[in-house]
Amino acid sequence: MSLKRTGFHFDVRLEKSDGTIKYFVKNEKLSFEPLSEAESTKESDSKILDEKCGLQEKAQVDKAEAVEMRKQGEAEVSLVNATLEQKITHTLIIGDNYPALLNLLINYKRKVKVIYIDPPYGKDDLGEFAKTNYDNAITRDNLLSMLYPRLQLAKQLLCDDGVIFCSIDDRNQAYVKGLFDEVFGEGNFVGDFIRKTKSTTNDAKTGLNYQHEFLLCYAKDRANINLLGGEKDLSGYKNPDNDPNGRWVSDNPSAKSGDMKTGYFAVKNPYTGKEDYPPKGMFWRFSQNTIQKHIDEGRICFKKEHKDNERGFIYKRYLKDLQTEQRTFDSLKFVDNAYMNQVATKEAKDIGFVENFAYPKPIHFIKEILRHATTNPSDYVDLQVDSMDCHEFANAKSHNDKGAYTNATTTGGGGKLAA
Repeated sequence: MSLKRTGFHFDVRLEKSDGTIKYFVKNEKLSFEPLSEAESTKESDSKILDEKCGLQEKAQVDKAEAVEMRKQGEAEVSLVNATLEQKITHTLIIGDNYPALLNLLINYKRKVKVIYIDPPYGKDDLGEFAKTNYDNAITRDNLLSMLYPRLQLAKQLLCDDGVIFCSIDDRNQAYVKGLFDEVFGEGNFVGDFIRKTKSTTNDAKTGLNYQHEFLLCYAKDRANINLLGGEKDLSGYKNPDNDPNGRWVSDNPSAKSGDMKTGYFAVKNPYTGKEDYPPKGMFWRFSQNTIQKHIDEGRICFKKEHKDNERGFIYKRYLKDLQTEQRTFDSLKFVDNAYMNQVATKEAKDIGFVENFAYPKPIHFIKEILRHATTNPSDYVDLQVDSMDCHEFANAKSHNDKGAYTNATTTGGGGKLAA
């Protein structure tokens, strides 16, 4: 197959899959268990197994409603936390994630806000999936062949302002990005984040200490999304002079852009007679034609007293003029040690999952992705549970944030799971 946008070519590999998927729900011990045969409402030869209700402390579930939901194939159980008064749903789907995604499309087409995928990066990462799904050697062709149809389904799941994130290493980043460009469109590429994975490496053959991997981000429609970086610190905005325009901070009245004709002139303080010019190589943010308007509006305020080396006026920036109270989402957000692999390994060890997940991702890493992707996270899907990420975060988040959350987590790489 050749990608039209980049010209990349890969040989399409066929997978072996019987379409069998099983539904699991988190219980109070952070494990996932299926319904026993006696509890199942499906036929014994059904390829889709019902989930077993795993209730947290003080949580309640309507069993009749759960049975009806199972009959409809939704495979989800609503957990209502009596303390936080919130609705939280966690569903784990065991099996190949392609038929799992097809199943999710029945109820969640164009409803998912955030998708995270952590695909296997190479032959050493595919595990049992390599032995059961491909006859040939595990190569990059297989990785791309596996991803392509799944990305097509993922795109259908996303709502109009939805986004998808993909963790990938340096070896495959260019190829996987080309595949995303093909499916989502190059114009819907949002950004490429860097995550610090380790401090040191055991491979000294090249002398390069390789410490990072990539996090690709694409939108269903880039025009509809805005990645937010958290709340800005607005404590500096005050109103000591009772300005009718409200709270303000003193801003720099000069800028590098401008010209000598309109942006370089003296601003004279009427109280002290001091004349101020822009610093060398800079220009005023206002012109001689607009300075009086700023004075009348209160944006430029002259000081009645000032030191000789001080500017004779204040240039105000009003809180009301802020376009957003959110910070930007920095592409180097994840270079902090808090997002390294060793943090995730410790988290997995703390809950007894260290042997079940070969490549865990820190819970805080997933939390930050979801926090910045939406101010009101609703439905989100993790396509590859091998990394112990979204479903574990969902449990942690449900104890801290108010609101309704639906988390569907699928497997597809043959990773070991705790049952």
